[in-house]
Amino acid sequence: MTQEKDLDLAAVLRPTAEAAALPNAAYTDPRFYELEQERIFARGWTCIGVASEIPAPGDHRPVRAAGQPLILLRDRGREIRAFHNVCSHRGVQLVTEAGRGAPVIRCPYHSWAYGLDGACLKTPNFGGQGVDDVEGLDRGRLGLRPVRVGLWLDFVFVDLSGDAPPLQDWLAPLDALWGHYELPLLRHGARLDFELAANWKLAAENAMEFYHLPWVHKGLNRYSPADAHYFCNAGDRFVGTATRDYASVELDGRCLPAFPGLNREQEAVGEYPVVFPNLFVGVQRDHFFGLVVEPLAPARTAEHMHIYFVGDEALQPEFAPLRDAVVARWREINGEDIAIVERMQLGRASRAFDGGRLSPAQDPGAHHFMKMVAERLQPGENG
Repeated sequence: MTQEKDLDLAAVLRPTAEAAALPNAAYTDPRFYELEQERIFARGWTCIGVASEIPAPGDHRPVRAAGQPLILLRDRGREIRAFHNVCSHRGVQLVTEAGRGAPVIRCPYHSWAYGLDGACLKTPNFGGQGVDDVEGLDRGRLGLRPVRVGLWLDFVFVDLSGDAPPLQDWLAPLDALWGHYELPLLRHGARLDFELAANWKLAAENAMEFYHLPWVHKGLNRYSPADAHYFCNAGDRFVGTATRDYASVELDGRCLPAFPGLNREQEAVGEYPVVFPNLFVGVQRDHFFGLVVEPLAPARTAEHMHIYFVGDEALQPEFAPLRDAVVARWREINGEDIAIVERMQLGRASRAFDGGRLSPAQDPGAHHFMKMVAERLQPGENG
């Protein structure tokens, strides 16, 4: 088992051709997982969901970040807020399922009520039957504890530490990379949910290489072959893969509406960087996706994929078959990835393997991700 005092990841930070990959314990050890929750997910920005799923005041959802239960909601002023999902009285988890239009958040145990701004509004019978107040009870100190929230496109991020730089500053290199896309045109069109019996990092590492395409994604490789792929980045923060040969879904000679103003070269590009630690994004000429990765346990991960189309027209009934075909394509690709990632997880139980050999040609993306993990796990590192 991993002891923090024995955690030496310096070899991971070497150049790719000389580097050691993360050891087996990074994918299997509960104590390594707990350290990640503390030093990666509880520091800096982490994506927890999308604003489209709470469109109206009072809409709310339970979410988790760094293992902490949170409430994501839209307040009366239509602002997105997040709070720790726990009653100030006896620590009951307040919200266990999504809800619509709630005027207050009410505890199911003793009916304490909280406003959409987190304020403690009512403490029924706290002083006895029919007596809500007692001397010294200060509801102003009993509100829900807020969590810092940021919004990028439709994606909601939280910063549990409160110390991260402004989200817009953090994501500015990605905005600059994609300045030629009219991203405000994006409309949420579909959600896909997956669960895999594997560590969250294996999903990320797989997303950051295209070496596996000819063998794992035979269908994809026919219309977007591995040799048309390359590594892309927006500085050192956002690294991933890209293709010069993106193929739109076409049915009966029709395609989905595309971003306006793209030149021929831009229309052929698809770019897929990872927003560390847990948001995989992809942009193509006719749709966009964000895959939110939610670690559940050392060898269990949930993925929530949100697919966006370009403009209101793309959501009209006439384009439903094309939208469905895009969703089906991503369901198939993700299913193929999950199957191979789960087999990688099984391999991490082998004493004959402890990291493997990294290819400087094929693995710079996956290695870059490993280095970001290793850097964050050092004492004193911050997001």
